Amino acid sequence: MSGIQAHEVVLRIRPGESVSAFARRIAASAPPAPIHVMDQLRTLLVPTTPDAVSPPARQLHAA
Repeated sequence: MSGIQAHEVVLRIRPGESVSAFARRIAASAPPAPIHVMDQLRTLLVPTTPDAVSPPARQLHAA
């Protein structure tokens, strides 16, 4: 890896913190990232539990 430095940072969502606020906090603390990295992060932050998704999606989960 020429010119690329990597390090691991553990970020945890705070109690009561919304996913969008968590994403903003991550973005504010991170150096600029390539677009594909941000797209991958965005897919990781998509809610996957029926309680966290919109009503139409919740209906799909129930079906």
